[in-house]
Amino acid sequence: MNAQLSEPPPPTIIDVNALFGFWPWREVDISLERLLELIASHGVTRACCMSARGLFIDAERGNDEALAAASDHPQLFPVGTLDMRLGPTAKDVERWVGRGLHWFRFDAVQEWTPDHLVFRELLPVLNEHGCVLLIPARTGFPAIADLADRYDAPIIVLESTFGTLVDLDYLLDRPHVYAEVSLLIAVNELSWLEERGHGDQLLFGSGMPLRYPGAARGLVDDPAVSDELRRKICSTNVQRLMEAPA
Repeated sequence: MNAQLSEPPPPTIIDVNALFGFWPWREVDISLERLLELIASHGVTRACCMSARGLFIDAERGNDEALAAASDHPQLFPVGTLDMRLGPTAKDVERWVGRGLHWFRFDAVQEWTPDHLVFRELLPVLNEHGCVLLIPARTGFPAIADLADRYDAPIIVLESTFGTLVDLDYLLDRPHVYAEVSLLIAVNELSWLEERGHGDQLLFGSGMPLRYPGAARGLVDDPAVSDELRRKICSTNVQRLMEAPA
């Protein structure tokens, strides 16, 4: 009797750009239930996600929600927020790190910039704990580069586009800076960044549930992407960041 061939295990896919909660600017379902549904239906192994409440309304409650969601659902990895408008202190950072938050997402919707004086005061304690900072590309590449030059721990740039590809290349000359590639629209952009020596700094992200994850999956699943680069983007690179000691 011929032995039955077993199917290969599904690929590991870790999404660094996800969220749940509510979105005040348009009617869209970004509930936790919707996020979990999309994770399951698109073969995502784990999603690094924040609560949108922490971005728009209440960082304290939002961080509580992110931690609770990750506790209840092992396929989620918690991402926190710090709202500079409320004057967070080093003790606040210490408290959240002690509770298990080591990744923090920043965004201009909180009237935040890397030059915010409160943020500058928090950088040493964030750096001391090796906290990963997630920053949208729309913050501006010169500002992110200046920040990266005074911050040693990893920085993940979210949602870079083709229009910023050359600037992204310069930014990624800093080996502790990583780029989420969901809005790069062509496979040759990934290949070009790999040729420039940045294959170990590219990460998978989708923006779900705000954006449907099919496009992000389609980009990395394209046959023109090598298996090695696909593994790096989808899992290997980000696993190093997730497993790094705080």
